[in-house]
Amino acid sequence: MGYFDDYEIFRDPIHDYIVVYKPEIDLINSSAFQRLRRIHQLGLAKFVFHGATHSRFEHSLGVMHLSDRILQTIYEADRRISGDHILKWTNDDLL
Repeated sequence: MGYFDDYEIFRDPIHDYIVVYKPEIDLINSSAFQRLRRIHQLGLAKFVFHGATHSRFEHSLGVMHLSDRILQTIYEADRRISGDHILKWTNDDLL
């Protein structure tokens, strides 16, 4: 089974759908990451604006998603420019 074979899809209010792969799922399921659910990203703004409920957990999922998109863009640009991979990335580098 490869890196991209086992995944889950999360629904995110900002980024719509986020694909999360097995190594990332293992990290998300850790107790340290789960504690981020109790920390509010926007502080006391939730008392003023009832829709402003955003935890560090949700924020971290969004950051993970955006960093994945950035790396994917770099990877594709590298392949397009050189025809081969200048950076010589392999599946082992993704783990």
